[in-house]
Amino acid sequence: MERIRASLRRGPFRFRFTSLVDEDPADRLRLLPASLLSSLDPSRSAVPVIAYGPAALLRGAFLWGCADYLKDPWGPEELSLRSLLVLERGREGCLFPWGELTLDGCVVRTPFGRAELGLQEALLLRLLLSRRGCTVPREALRAVAAGRPLAQGSRLVDVRISSLRGKLAAVIPPEGAAGFLRCLRGQGYVIP
Repeated sequence: MERIRASLRRGPFRFRFTSLVDEDPADRLRLLPASLLSSLDPSRSAVPVIAYGPAALLRGAFLWGCADYLKDPWGPEELSLRSLLVLERGREGCLFPWGELTLDGCVVRTPFGRAELGLQEALLLRLLLSRRGCTVPREALRAVAAGRPLAQGSRLVDVRISSLRGKLAAVIPPEGAAGFLRCLRGQGYVIP
């Protein structure tokens, strides 16, 4: 493993061999041993996860939500190539009248700039973009915003959405920002 770590330090990616708990907004993907996956919540990661380990854990890793799996033995060349494929596949973009918005981990980009989002903001935006045109219920947003069930009267979703709107306003032109993220009273939020 030390040989692989040394080789990866010289490669085109920055890899950290840690858990999802200390996720850094600058991370573009995570590399984790498959043995750790059962103790982690897949909805708490804004970036794709590549797991590695014995062939017997492959099915469980994909069921957990991994973007790819490296069966032992593997080397840095295989990891670099698979990482490129995962990042290309995972690049989420949506076209709007004012241009394309892409979400790559916790970084949102438009023709007007880029903004760093917090983990919960990125998770909320990813969910809303994946359901573009459909109202996402407050209950679903609550689960993503907090990572656990919240009391019915909690304002956490509204606080996170307000923060997300503020960051998006810096990279979306004013004519697009006004109706970009709409609240449907008593129902949830929608990106038209």
